[in-house]
Amino acid sequence: MKGVIDTGFEISLVSEDLYANLQSQGLQILELKLQSTVLVTAFGSRSWRIKKQVYIPLRNDDNCLKHVFLVSGQLLESLLIGANFLQEYGLVVNFKTTA
Repeated sequence: MKGVIDTGFEISLVSEDLYANLQSQGLQILELKLQSTVLVTAFGSRSWRIKKQVYIPLRNDDNCLKHVFLVSGQLLESLLIGANFLQEYGLVVNFKTTA
């Protein structure tokens, strides 16, 4: 699974397509209650209506990081990892070493 890390985005998102694909593969995904939510871009020109919030385990080798993602039908990438994910797990983007 590929995605984008966006440190300027406060939340993390998953596309409806990826969410459906993960469910069809039998991944246990907890769907959390969500009141009507609308996201607005930094420029305020576009907004996205969000109807679902899910708790997804992301696995890489021996690591499993569980995180809450909002599900969006308008997301161009499959996965957008925002600053909240980086802060929760103490991850740092280092442009000097490209790590």
